[in-house]
Amino acid sequence: MLLLLLLAGTAVGLAMLVWARRADADRYHNSLGEAEARFAKEKEELSKALEEARNRPPDVVIKTVTVQAPPPAPPTAAEILQKLIELKAGGGFADIRAQRQAVIHFEAMVALGASALPTIQAYLLRFEDADYTPDARRPAALPEITSGENNGLRRRWWQQLTFGERRLGESRLSKTSLDFGVPPTLRLGLFDVLHAIGGETSEDILLEQLQRTGRALEVAYLAHTLRDMSGETHRTEILQTTHELLMAPPQPQTGAAVDKRAKDYLYGVLEMFDDPTFTAGAVQLLVGSDGQMDHHALDYLGRTLRENVVPVLTYAWSNPALTNVWDRGTLAGIALPHLSTNQQASQLVRASILETSLPREMRTKMLRALEEPLPPNPGSTPEAIMMARVQLVSGLFGELEDVELIQEATALRQRLIRQLTDGSLVPQGKPVPQL
Repeated sequence: MLLLLLLAGTAVGLAMLVWARRADADRYHNSLGEAEARFAKEKEELSKALEEARNRPPDVVIKTVTVQAPPPAPPTAAEILQKLIELKAGGGFADIRAQRQAVIHFEAMVALGASALPTIQAYLLRFEDADYTPDARRPAALPEITSGENNGLRRRWWQQLTFGERRLGESRLSKTSLDFGVPPTLRLGLFDVLHAIGGETSEDILLEQLQRTGRALEVAYLAHTLRDMSGETHRTEILQTTHELLMAPPQPQTGAAVDKRAKDYLYGVLEMFDDPTFTAGAVQLLVGSDGQMDHHALDYLGRTLRENVVPVLTYAWSNPALTNVWDRGTLAGIALPHLSTNQQASQLVRASILETSLPREMRTKMLRALEEPLPPNPGSTPEAIMMARVQLVSGLFGELEDVELIQEATALRQRLIRQLTDGSLVPQGKPVPQL
């Protein structure tokens, strides 16, 4: 019975064990099925999402990146030149801003160096220009000097030279400046650019312009520039061009103020190079076809010939083409300091005082000029100069016909003798010269 009970209990235990394992297996299969179902669903969702992602356009991401911009390319020589050409429009350099722009453009051209030379040369050979003269200083035309104004000017010249207010050769040339804060023309500005760039090519371009231009201001400016670059190297070419323009000056094509002083600039070149070789040309130009004396030529001759100028004065005086009476008086006034050393000077002054075609005022003042302080005269002494003056006045009597002039000469002779004999002109102990 005990055995049966043991067997029955074992059988029940085995049955319960089998049932439990079957329950566990069922739960496992159910869980596995559920997991497979979830996996399949997730796979389907993921596959769908992957397909959608493949078909969706990519997202655009905008991001700002700061990059250092490259510097702009410098303007070319042609572009700079065009800006300089356009500056001539409107009021020209009356506008201060335009002056600053011009300086900037010229300096930009200099900065390009040798690469700018072909453009500059091509433009200069076209002989075009831009006038940068302010409207306030640009006359509409070269003003004509009336005959009255002209005679007044020549009368002042005679007064200055006769009474020692200005010596022959001390002309206005030294006041003719070639220094410009802003070049008055585009061409002069380009000459400055070539000077600044320097080198043999720049020098050749400047020399080419010197030999081709017919404008006095440009000749003077080029002469000054070339001399600064290479000294006396181009002296021959510069002086040849200057001589040619003086002998055959072109008519000014513009009313620019700088063109009104063409002779000043050309004779200034001769003074710059201390050139004595234009003497023959200056003598030829001394008396113009208008019957007047060229004071530029006269100053040049006085500066180069010095004490040897008297024969030229005599030549001009005897020239019948010289009809301006004040110019004739000027010649005699210039001869005054040479009375004691040059017989021609004495004859010229004497002829001037006796010349009845000259105004009485001039002849009277010529007499009084003989009493002026003695100018320095190399090769002579104060007493010799005074003696020559006394002899000149003494020789006038018998030929003077004007009563007032005779009275003036008589009184003058007495005053000159008094000066000569009062001891101020003759050193103490030296005998007074016999009259």
